[in-house]
Amino acid sequence: MGGQGFLNYYYDMDKEFADLRMWKTYVDIKSDILEMGDYRVKFRYTLDMNFTTNILFTKFAYLEVMRDNVHFFFGQHITPYTPYMMKNFWKYLFIDYMSHHRYKITITSDRGFSVWYKHPVFNAHVGVYYGEGFMAHEVSRGKDLMGRVTYFLPLENVKVGLHGHFQVGSTRYVIDSAEVDTLRQLFDGTLSLNFRGFTFFTEYFTGRNVGLSSRYYGQADIFSAFTFVPVMNNCLVLRCDMYGSSGFRTKT
Repeated sequence: MGGQGFLNYYYDMDKEFADLRMWKTYVDIKSDILEMGDYRVKFRYTLDMNFTTNILFTKFAYLEVMRDNVHFFFGQHITPYTPYMMKNFWKYLFIDYMSHHRYKITITSDRGFSVWYKHPVFNAHVGVYYGEGFMAHEVSRGKDLMGRVTYFLPLENVKVGLHGHFQVGSTRYVIDSAEVDTLRQLFDGTLSLNFRGFTFFTEYFTGRNVGLSSRYYGQADIFSAFTFVPVMNNCLVLRCDMYGSSGFRTKT
């Protein structure tokens, strides 16, 4: 059992206002349940406490079955794309969000079943989820198929990764006071480069009938790029985002 907390410090130079507060805290419970031959079964439960919005909710609650490089997940667990990218490339979630995560187009955990193949060169994660995110009510409006495929080029001294991500499923929105079921489609192509602490990351995201907030985007297109440059014991972050969206509709 463990915990993790994040402090947030804010200073407004114009208003000379400063604020220091505990932003978010995780309570994490992990346990090995069973080990039988080549198979291992683990359990995880994570409680998320957001002090900014005063919301307390379950972030993770799942069983994980492992055999060699293959992992099976059952329950409310990580989704294939956003958590993997945040952990390995975008390490500043609690300073700023990744572009599609900021607008609640993608989510970090959801209820469902998935299979994750972990390998240093080829890495793939595919699953069937509810598609409404970890804070949604238990109402099934169809299921979403989500997946990510990662391939690292066989180069020395530099790590170049090619990443593809998709999410396809049904969703429902309101237009002209009528509920309409439609197809949600998300596709993402990403290039990453790591070299001695230097990181470059660029992606193009396109989606139709997407969004997990109170409104859906009829169409969303995002180009995002960022660079981490190590400077002594610090890191300089350079970032560029370009957004395009249309057709806001009310979610049901």
